[in-house]
Amino acid sequence: MPYVPLKEHLEKLLIKSNSRHTLALRHLKELVLERFRAIEKARKLQADEYERRLTVLNHAHEQAVEVQHTYVTQEKYEDYVKQTKSALEIALQRTDEKISALDTSINKDILLLKERVDKNEGRSMGMNAWWTYLMGGVGAIGIIFGIIALFLK
Repeated sequence: MPYVPLKEHLEKLLIKSNSRHTLALRHLKELVLERFRAIEKARKLQADEYERRLTVLNHAHEQAVEVQHTYVTQEKYEDYVKQTKSALEIALQRTDEKISALDTSINKDILLLKERVDKNEGRSMGMNAWWTYLMGGVGAIGIIFGIIALFLK
């Protein structure tokens, strides 16, 4: 027996039947039609909800893709770390070399300054002794003149 939709079957029954069951069949037909309308409305609501959810999912997917473009792969990160580490080691080595050279230069300058101070102290000691003798001699001459002036009065 071929498949016949319920709606068509009920319509054929109504046409064939002129009996007292016609009213009951019409009422049954209205109930079935109301049910079909309700099912159709539910399908429409479900389709609209699916459309809304798909739109939200598509938007979320687009956002996720945009966020993924901001991520760095593990390989790129590891390469960056290696390059940065190597650059820092080179910079540290150069800094150590410069500090070593400056230390050597400063030590040489300190030795030269010590030698100059030693030489200047030797010179100034001679000047100080000469100046002391001069002042002592001037003082002695002043005392001698003072004693002579006392005797001459």
